[in-house]
Amino acid sequence: MGRSANIVAKAPGKFILLGEHAVSRGHPAIVCAVDKYMTTEVELIDEATNVYDRSIDDDVKIELVDLGYFGNLKDNQADSKVTKSLQVIKKAFELCHVSASKLAKITVTSDIHMGSGMGSSAAFCVSVAAALCRISTSLCDERKVFEIARELEHIFHGFSSGLDVFASVYGGCLVYRLNCSDVTRPSLSGKVMIIDSLVQRSTKNVNKLFIDQNGKDLPEARKKFEAIGEIIERFLSHDLTIFEAINQNGNILSSLGLMVPEMKAICRILSKYNYACKLTGAGLGGCMIAYSSDTFSDACIQEIIQNGFSIITTIDLCNPPSGLQVTAE
Repeated sequence: MGRSANIVAKAPGKFILLGEHAVSRGHPAIVCAVDKYMTTEVELIDEATNVYDRSIDDDVKIELVDLGYFGNLKDNQADSKVTKSLQVIKKAFELCHVSASKLAKITVTSDIHMGSGMGSSAAFCVSVAAALCRISTSLCDERKVFEIARELEHIFHGFSSGLDVFASVYGGCLVYRLNCSDVTRPSLSGKVMIIDSLVQRSTKNVNKLFIDQNGKDLPEARKKFEAIGEIIERFLSHDLTIFEAINQNGNILSSLGLMVPEMKAICRILSKYNYACKLTGAGLGGCMIAYSSDTFSDACIQEIIQNGFSIITTIDLCNPPSGLQVTAE
C-alpha cells in the first residue's frame, strides 16, 4: 500500500512595533514577525493506491490540536473559536479552489499564544490558505496567499486591516499601509522583548470602544489615531528615534484606556530600567513590548518573572524571523 503526501505550511505570529488601531484608519504601522508559528499539515489522498477510503468517512478529518478539537468539517461546535476555525477552513477550500475530497486530514498546531495580540488568528488563516493554495497550483504565490488570508481573517474579527496577515506572509519587519501591499522594510536596530500580561482579550470587542452607534470613530479617539499616525511618519522621516516613538505611541494608547492593571505593572518595571515600552496588539490584555538598543538586564528580566508575568521571546530587529514557509513531504 502506498503512502499519502503531506504539505506543511508554517506561518509566524507578529508584534506591532508602532501603529495599533491607527493602521485601520489609513495611517502607517510598523510590524515584525516573531519566532512563534502556526503550522498546518495537510495529508493528501494517494489516489493511485486508494489508501484512504471515503466510504468510511465522507469528510476530511480536522485536528485543531491547541483547541482540543478532533473531528470533521460537518461537526456543529458550541466553542466559538472552534466554530470560526472550521468556517475559515471551509471558506479556504472555496477561495483556493480545492475539493475536500482530495484530502485525508488537516492538522493545525501552534506555539503562538492565543488572545495575546500576537496574530494567532492571522497566522492560522495564512497557514491554511498557503497549504491549500499549494495543492491547487503547486506553487505558493505570496500575494495570492495574502489576499485570501485577509478575507479569511474577516471571519474571526469582522474586519481585518490586513496588517497581521501581511506580517505573517512576508516576515521580517515591515511598514504597512491599508490597501497597499508593497513590501517596504524600515531600517531598524536594537532588540524587542515581548512580555505576556496573561490577560486575554478580543480584538473585535476592543475595536467597539472607539465607535459610535453609526460605526464611526468617536471624535476624541479619531484625534488620537491621527496623532499616532504623525508619530510614525516622524519616525520614518528620522525626526524621532525609535525609543521616542515607542514611548509616545504607548502614552497615547494608554490614554485611550487600553492598559489593564497588569499591563501598567509591566510598564512600571520596564520604565524603572529605562526601557521604552508600550502595549502591542489591540490592548485590554495581551502583550507588552520593551525596546533596548542593546540587551535587557538580568535584573529586569528577573523582576518581570517574579511579578508573575511571562517573557515570550526577544527579537533582534536587525535579524527578525522570516515569513511563510511551505514544504511538500
